[in-house]
Amino acid sequence: MITRHEVTIRGRRLHYRMAGKGPVVVLFHQSPRSSLDYLSLIKDWSKEFCVIAPDTPGYGYSDPLDKTDPEMADFADIMAEFLAALNIQKAKIYGFHTGASIALMLAYRHPGKCQTVISHGLSALGKAEKEDFLAHYLPDFKPDWSGSHLTWLWSRIRDQALFFPWYRRTDDARFGGVPYTPQQMMMQVMDFLRAGEHYAKAYRAAFELNPMDYLADIKVPLHVMAAPPDPLHEHLSSLKEGLSASVSIAPQSSLEQCYVHAKSLLLTVGGSTSDDVKDVTVIPDEASLIKDDVMPDLTYCPSGSHLIRGWQFIRDRHLFNPWHDQRNETRIAFDDQITPEILADQFLSFLETDPTIQTIINQD
Repeated sequence: MITRHEVTIRGRRLHYRMAGKGPVVVLFHQSPRSSLDYLSLIKDWSKEFCVIAPDTPGYGYSDPLDKTDPEMADFADIMAEFLAALNIQKAKIYGFHTGASIALMLAYRHPGKCQTVISHGLSALGKAEKEDFLAHYLPDFKPDWSGSHLTWLWSRIRDQALFFPWYRRTDDARFGGVPYTPQQMMMQVMDFLRAGEHYAKAYRAAFELNPMDYLADIKVPLHVMAAPPDPLHEHLSSLKEGLSASVSIAPQSSLEQCYVHAKSLLLTVGGSTSDDVKDVTVIPDEASLIKDDVMPDLTYCPSGSHLIRGWQFIRDRHLFNPWHDQRNETRIAFDDQITPEILADQFLSFLETDPTIQTIINQD
């Protein structure tokens, strides 16, 4: 069973998911996702490991760092403190995309915490590509009264499955991806909304990072891998010269093969086990916070219109009573303190407990 926990570090909440017994494997996720992205992997690997998957600060249910422009070193340092808080002396580490960069920097700055490190899909942007990504990949994301931010978000996530980078919608930017399933779409929407305006911070730190500045000085086993159709598979070719003897570059044939190879590398002797992990209170499931006699229909729509229906429900509850009977006689006084940001928080709480949305997200 996967359980949810949280620990306080530097006065800030750091949320994580955990399952299984045995050697400790810690998973660092991609941006702007959360440990929710690893549910399938946690279920699989927890058969042989104690799997711990933290939400990177600013993502999922973890509070953001107290820096305006954190660097990858900042994320690695907080993860080292996270391991210490759980009494994990030495762990096996796996990171994907942004998580791969965090894993690299953890190995570089805190080698004593690492038994084996896997960086899957490590970003190594060239100068021109980095400038382009920093200029276009991370536009501001702010809630809008109209709900137009949800339309943009839906299109942005959908395009990410079809183009790389997502904003270059040309034929030569198409890659071997296919549209996400309803479950994948909604899980990504939820994670993006949880991150909100902080979604770009770890992304930007990963884009800024040059792995070659560190790979020569790695002192623990570090395995860098990727496979098509992941666009970052092509970055492996730039990571060849001047590497530490502890670093291996291992192209794979598929995502599934990456997981197989990673698991074989993690099955090494040594490191902390589940017996060492400090017991932390499980976070209980919360009851629905927003209910009404008449609820909006959030049946999944490929165009994302179900999100707009949900947003209008949250917004109109502040304008009419009942919200669905919109006449002059049912108008209510509008509280001027209700900002789009407050509506966004209410909307997210609504999605997190709505049965229709949760059925989509939790389907096996």
